[in-house]
Amino acid sequence: MIKHKNILILLLVCIMITWLQTWCQWPHRLLGVKLDILPALVLYCALFRSWRELFFVCVVAGYLYDSFSLNPLGVTILSYLLISYVVYRYRKVILYKAVWVQTLLGFLVGVLVPLLTLLQLTGLEVAPMMGWSLLWVFSVLGMSTALASPLLVWGMQYLMRKYAGLGKGLFLKEEGNILRRES
Repeated sequence: MIKHKNILILLLVCIMITWLQTWCQWPHRLLGVKLDILPALVLYCALFRSWRELFFVCVVAGYLYDSFSLNPLGVTILSYLLISYVVYRYRKVILYKAVWVQTLLGFLVGVLVPLLTLLQLTGLEVAPMMGWSLLWVFSVLGMSTALASPLLVWGMQYLMRKYAGLGKGLFLKEEGNILRRES
């Protein structure tokens, strides 16, 4: 029997999102940008999951994304960890259950992840292609993550409720304004 089903669910969703991103080529052909939905999953973990699950998803999602891109292996992990740490640190003061907040945070995360990855690549002297087309890339990535974030939050809460069972494992319970760990 698996002790923590929620980690297994997060791993499977992370693999499924990566597979869908590599399999579906029509958004790339239509928009000229390869859509990235993994920042929405990292945002979900930063808002609703424990720090262990957040770290696990950041590492797995970063390695999966880098293995299917031209980035050096491990570059995206640091971007995911930096952004998710800030969101995780201030999630008690964020209205994280509001859909408009999830959408706004999704846009910000969708823009900041490729921007931080681009800054890391220029620091590593990999010389990525930069130009005015980056504005289009950042706006499309931000909008796609903004649209996917509330849907992913709803879907992940449904999966966790149905398969992992509320109140088991590493779930957080909200009591007033304080987040407490359930046993």
